Amino acid sequence: MRNIKSFDDLDIFVTEFMSKWGVTLLRYSLGIIYIWFGALKPLGLSPAQELVENTVYWFENPKTFVPILGIWEVVIGITMIIKLKNLIIISAALVVGSTVRK
Repeated sequence: MRNIKSFDDLDIFVTEFMSKWGVTLLRYSLGIIYIWFGALKPLGLSPAQELVENTVYWFENPKTFVPILGIWEVVIGITMIIKLKNLIIISAALVVGSTVRK
């Protein structure tokens, strides 16, 4: 930790820390959330089970859709954690950038 003598020094230190670790922590957090909620679905433990079934009424058998969705969410979570982050970051940048003039 560097020598912090003023509030400005502290602000710079915190900002640099957030800049260095923010995207990585966000990527892991999102990945873990996707894996966690996705894993609950095939196990039949998801609190969103009924909601998902009612939402995909157009699917032939909504009860079979929930585990498929869960496995897909786990795959998404894993890809977030294993450095396939560039596509996610680029996509997020496009979305945020598109709101600049709104």
